[in-house]
Amino acid sequence: DMQLNIPAYELRARNATLKMGAVEKHFDELYLKLNVRFGYGTTSFVAKQADGIISQGHGIAFVRRQADGSYTKPPEVERYGLVEIHRSGVSPAAAQSSTLFEFQDLSGSPSTVSAKKAVIFPHKVIQFQRVDIYVAASKVMSLPLYEVPLAGAHSPLVTDQIVSVSNSQVGINFPYYVALRPGVTEFFSFKTGMVEGRSSTSDHGAFLNYEFDWNKGDDMQGGLQVQGIGRDDWSIGVNQFVRMDDRTTAFAQLLTPTGQSFYGSGSISHQFNGFSTSFTGAATRTLTGIQDTNQNYSLIVEKDPIKVGSLPVRLTPGVTATMSSDQLDGQTQSGYGGRLRAQTLPLVVDPNTNVTMSFQASYLKGTNELPGLQYLGNVSISRRLSAAASLLFTYDYTRDGFNEDVLGEHRVSMQAFYNRGRVNMSLFGSRSLDLSRTTVFGDLSYRLGRLWRLSSSYTSDIYLNDTYLDYTFGFGYTLGWREVGLVWSAQTQRIGLQLLGATVY
Repeated sequence: DMQLNIPAYELRARNATLKMGAVEKHFDELYLKLNVRFGYGTTSFVAKQADGIISQGHGIAFVRRQADGSYTKPPEVERYGLVEIHRSGVSPAAAQSSTLFEFQDLSGSPSTVSAKKAVIFPHKVIQFQRVDIYVAASKVMSLPLYEVPLAGAHSPLVTDQIVSVSNSQVGINFPYYVALRPGVTEFFSFKTGMVEGRSSTSDHGAFLNYEFDWNKGDDMQGGLQVQGIGRDDWSIGVNQFVRMDDRTTAFAQLLTPTGQSFYGSGSISHQFNGFSTSFTGAATRTLTGIQDTNQNYSLIVEKDPIKVGSLPVRLTPGVTATMSSDQLDGQTQSGYGGRLRAQTLPLVVDPNTNVTMSFQASYLKGTNELPGLQYLGNVSISRRLSAAASLLFTYDYTRDGFNEDVLGEHRVSMQAFYNRGRVNMSLFGSRSLDLSRTTVFGDLSYRLGRLWRLSSSYTSDIYLNDTYLDYTFGFGYTLGWREVGLVWSAQTQRIGLQLLGATVY
């Protein structure tokens, strides 16, 4: 029997065999702290059997007294008891808390997974083999292979990641695993009615997807994805990340939507002694219709940050070279030059207010480059208004001959949070001062009591002549560990049912 407290990295087991470093031993009871490779257990161990202590120089010695009164080295005998466990072996331990080996009672869990084998990647996923999924005491599903994510999973029901009801539409995300083992994940998935973005509406498409992922821990990760099998809007993508050594990483990806075009990108970076270098590239090419090829490449070499006396500023000088081209309009741009980045440490205005600033100046010489210097700047002010409220204000300045045409040369944004008692509120707003580009997100929740909750959301996105607007009003009722409710959406102009996967705030 085994229990693992994943956030705390605490393992408890009974009648278990542990293999770790120089340890390979059977334990009747076991407690192990996985992230430090240390623990306690009850098992047999070899120890010296002494029955006397004598002085030896400035120290003492444990000895065995013989019948004739002489002393000998104590023999080693096998004992049974509590031991400490570490990488190099086991050693006798002093008494510990009586709760050290106690299991947590899981009989009241709303859902459980019974499996032949489980492979656990803390804070990532658990991979199961020969799986039975139970809700309460009833078995609802049996699968040969299954994977449960540990990041972003908030519902205590395992089945909530498979079936949900949003705005009266059933959402399904059912995976069928072909292979599932450390280093390899291969599965087909059927998806429909999934909630997209911040909207309370659901899409109406049905998608059959295939995914094959491989990895060697943090040193190598990659995957192949085939989306929308049998649909007109299918796509195929592949990506690969490699950590070549402690100082070198590389990444590449390739995507082709419907076989009519492809997008590829890649990067490689290396940290030298005192400076770093990176190279990135991206290319897009159409395969049907109007022929077009777009390419962008850049090389950056930067020195490690330099302290500026006692000032809370770090300077990062470097050189860069860029090249971009677009076949359709015949435009090319290439240049080389230097740049200087400045970053402040957090500046404390008062105990509740911090300010951070960054600024970058570049000078590039070449074909179609912006004459003079190019600038990027940022100022962020964070303010803790009270124990329940906080505010973050940001100003961005962009002048590089390209991005200001899309994002605006001057942009301001604000984030606000309030959480106290029955009220939970968040607000985000961003506006370009010299371009028609505005984004506003807002969420408000008010709990009428222990079971009832009112909620509202607002989403607005304006860019040039395009406008997106949606706002919702809803109420929910908590049933045990989950919430059911009704929501009215401006996009659908009707009331929809929220069930199963509904979020509890």
